[in-house]
Amino acid sequence: MVPAEMERLIEKTAPERVVIEICAQAGWVGDLVRARGIALQVANTNKEAWSWRKVKRKTDRDDALKLARMSAMNQLPTVHLPEHGVRQWRSILHYRQTLVARRTSAKNRIRSILEAEAIQLASGKAGWTRVERLRLRERARSWEEAGIEELWRAELQEELDHLEQLEALLKRLEVKLETLAGVDPRVKRLRTTPGVGPRPAERVVAVIDDPHRFRSGKEVGSYVGLTPRRFQSGHPLSNSAVALGDIARGGHRTSPNL
Repeated sequence: MVPAEMERLIEKTAPERVVIEICAQAGWVGDLVRARGIALQVANTNKEAWSWRKVKRKTDRDDALKLARMSAMNQLPTVHLPEHGVRQWRSILHYRQTLVARRTSAKNRIRSILEAEAIQLASGKAGWTRVERLRLRERARSWEEAGIEELWRAELQEELDHLEQLEALLKRLEVKLETLAGVDPRVKRLRTTPGVGPRPAERVVAVIDDPHRFRSGKEVGSYVGLTPRRFQSGHPLSNSAVALGDIARGGHRTSPNL
């Protein structure tokens, strides 16, 4: 379904409430519904209450009927759908994480190429200084220049070019993120906390979005995956035999890197 078809359906049925499953199209559908002042519920299909058991048939019509029944009985597990701007913000934060992972992969590939030729690159940041990069460029060759015994040099040049492209893209993206963070008072406030830099601050704000949707601080911690693992034996109501481990790292996909 496209937006025009959805608009015609809404005009035809004039619903008081629209209930949808969380999916890739949920964003624009939710924006369209909210713009018309219609109540919106977005079903969280990962919850136990939504699971289908021992059914011989499961169609879109069956899903729709189940959504309607659970919503009418106030038993539908829902998920928060941020406004369009927040979704866009989250998207480029996730994109940045992807670029950082690709940059790390490129660096690892360069190290692998050098190690195969018995060439050692300094560990950590020392291997990526301006001087070290110039030395790497001296070793690199184009495909036209590289002979059969030096094909690794051409591969090295490709990976160096790829690394520079990723770093340039990251730089442009982070300039935009700084601009967005600079006009958000919540990010500014978080950045006054010792040890909290610009990237963690903006991710916290973007992931939490509306803090009033949580009933307690514990729910916030669970949502962003910052609650500790819990190891307990003995009486389930006793805290005497509870051991806390490292953070669980569950929750939203952006939060584990906080």
